[in-house]
Amino acid sequence: MILFKVLYFLLLIISVSSLYQSYGVRGRLLCGENSASSIKVKLIEMDRYSHENDLLDEGITDEFGNFSLSGGTAELTRIEPMLETIHDCNDGNRIGQRKSRFLLPHFYITNGLKSMKTFDIGIINLEAVFLPDERDYSEHNAQKSLI
Repeated sequence: MILFKVLYFLLLIISVSSLYQSYGVRGRLLCGENSASSIKVKLIEMDRYSHENDLLDEGITDEFGNFSLSGGTAELTRIEPMLETIHDCNDGNRIGQRKSRFLLPHFYITNGLKSMKTFDIGIINLEAVFLPDERDYSEHNAQKSLI
């Protein structure tokens, strides 16, 4: 009976760890020409099927605007990692803080408890206001008409 319980426990650990996915991201934030220090950054797993996202890690940028985050969660489907910054850069005297979000590439997802890859998002100037991506089909249509 004890052997059965041990085997059951080991199988449970293996099955949970096989569902566990992790992610790492690093970068540097600017506000205009200055380092964006003390900016709150979050690594989030965006859940498309519920209203609650999973917080994988959070931190504050250092004096140079650098950050490094990593974390993971157990999911049945592939995780949707997202970086979120909360800041007042280029915000004037408006109430509340700006929230900028970036969907991160899937290539850097690691199966397991520890992230083995880190996505370097590079330098982001938070002065810019990021709009949602749109599609441009003009090049595609021009090439199609040549055929």
